[in-house]
Amino acid sequence: MKKGLKITLIVLVVLIGIIAVDTLQAIVFNNSPIIHIRERINRCNEKDYIDKGIIVNHYSCNNESKTLFKSTKYNCMVCYNNK
Repeated sequence: MKKGLKITLIVLVVLIGIIAVDTLQAIVFNNSPIIHIRERINRCNEKDYIDKGIIVNHYSCNNESKTLFKSTKYNCMVCYNNK
């Protein structure tokens, strides 16, 4: 096998392994993935956010956290200002 192809395959396997470990630790321990982008979801409470990972999303709403696959629909409770 050519040296360039070997290096490419090794890099690909390592990247897939990192993504798999990141996803597994997020699901098993119900915490945020290491590789994520944080998005605030509620202007009433600054503590509510979604950590968007590569395969999973971690929702933190109303002091409750959930880690779900991206294909799963989840809606956090939204505060309404009744004046």
